[in-house]
Amino acid sequence: MPRLRYAVPLLLGLLTGLSFGTLVRQMVLYESPVPGTEEDKKMLADLQQRIDKEFKVQIFRGKCVSAGRAIRGGQDSKPGWVELDTGYLPADDSRLGTVRAAELQFEKEKHANREKVQEAERAIVARGGAGDDAAPEVGHTTTERMEALKQQAEALGLELNPAEYGQTDSGLDSRFADGLNPMTRGALGGSRGLAVERVFWNARESELVAVVWLGDALCGWPKVVHGGLLATTIGEKAGMAAALLRDELVGGARIDVKNWRDLESMDVQYKKPTYAGAFHVIRAVPRVVTESGRRSIEVDSVLETMEGQVSVKVIGKVPVSATANLGAVDTSASWWRSWRLW
Repeated sequence: MPRLRYAVPLLLGLLTGLSFGTLVRQMVLYESPVPGTEEDKKMLADLQQRIDKEFKVQIFRGKCVSAGRAIRGGQDSKPGWVELDTGYLPADDSRLGTVRAAELQFEKEKHANREKVQEAERAIVARGGAGDDAAPEVGHTTTERMEALKQQAEALGLELNPAEYGQTDSGLDSRFADGLNPMTRGALGGSRGLAVERVFWNARESELVAVVWLGDALCGWPKVVHGGLLATTIGEKAGMAAALLRDELVGGARIDVKNWRDLESMDVQYKKPTYAGAFHVIRAVPRVVTESGRRSIEVDSVLETMEGQVSVKVIGKVPVSATANLGAVDTSASWWRSWRLW
């Protein structure tokens, strides 16, 4: 019995030491796979599948092709939600290019047949809408999204043949698809860094939403993402939102503005730690402001957990030289969204 009395504390101490050592190894000494290795490629493939299964990604992809919302009485020529290719899609992924090309063609057909579309929209409103108030369950696969576009076109009296978009260019903004930040190709690339993301833009409400992965190599403290990296990542999405808004306001802006990441100033507020090895949401709402007679674009941005808890807030301003051609713009449609976000 005396031996047993001494053995129990010894055993508990041993187990405690092993547990603490394992925790330290996982949090401090763990080395993420090097970009380009087989292990890294497997983890990247897994992350590509995981992000497409995320609830928020599926929700926004549903909004991109929600036929019920798109044709219910609106006469705004601007499209609603669209998905952007920012260079993080798998090399063999043709889904986004096919769907986006069809979306662009659909918007072109709507513009060319504006009177016909407006008459069809008035008829839809007169008979009480295009169905139930709830958005239809259209899914997010290529077939489901293309079928939703076809139904939307038919409701407006237009023709859209999904078969024509089997082998076509994506039609997306090449600044975002080909302009990956060099750091994402080097030390901060791969599954341990800025591995994957999905980005959505609403031209009608001037709002950008991105679901991003922040890997374990981005930490300043164990498991906590470095604040400077967070500011850079959020600032990049703020610059993207500002460039997209400017494209909507000034024709041909994408040709003139090359350094769309450049911000004149950033006000960063860190609310709580941002933990690595997880998906996060970045929301950016750009708006036109006037100061001392000069017009510029300010962007209110936040970084959230997938549960909606705000970790970082950022106010960024685009250089005046990049917005010099902005004329009088009515931004009242999205002011409430900016207020709610902030």
